[in-house]
Amino acid sequence: MADKNMALALIFSFLITGAGNIYNGLEKRGLVEFFVGIFLTGSSWFFLA
Repeated sequence: MADKNMALALIFSFLITGAGNIYNGLEKRGLVEFFVGIFLTGSSWFFLA
C-alpha cells in the first residue's frame, strides 16, 4: 500500500463526507460515513421543514 497524502484526504473529507477514508483505502468505512451523512442531512431537512 502506497503512502497517502493526509492533507489531500482531509480536503476530500471536507468536500464529501467519507471521501477521505475512501482515498485512504477504507472503502467500507467511507461509504458508511457517506450514507450516514446523507441520512442525517435528509432527516434534518425533514424536521426543519
